[in-house]
Amino acid sequence: EFFEKYGFVLLNSKSAMTAEDWLASERDVKGELNGINNRPIDGGAAYRKRMNEFRNEDTPVKKIYAEEAKDMLKSILPRARTIMPPAKGIRRMISGGLLNGPAKQVHNDYGLVF
Repeated sequence: EFFEKYGFVLLNSKSAMTAEDWLASERDVKGELNGINNRPIDGGAAYRKRMNEFRNEDTPVKKIYAEEAKDMLKSILPRARTIMPPAKGIRRMISGGLLNGPAKQVHNDYGLVF
């Protein structure tokens, strides 16, 4: 109800993910940017490989967090037919610099099409 009215909601939920699980599922942002920049050179092969890994690699995020995220999203979007959380995440930290530093604005990790 709140989500329908305001377009966002904060959920309180615990995850079964451990710090080690997050490290094992870390996304190589610099490598992805290199893949994007090299598309004219390799026809996008490196970029497609990295994006496939981001979406489908067998990681703790894919096995644990993705299922938790699906359950949370279904709780506020019961009509959702397909929810596709990624298999990797970005480990953000104060010392992470431009690529791995904290997000500086409100953002959403799951785009929606209605």
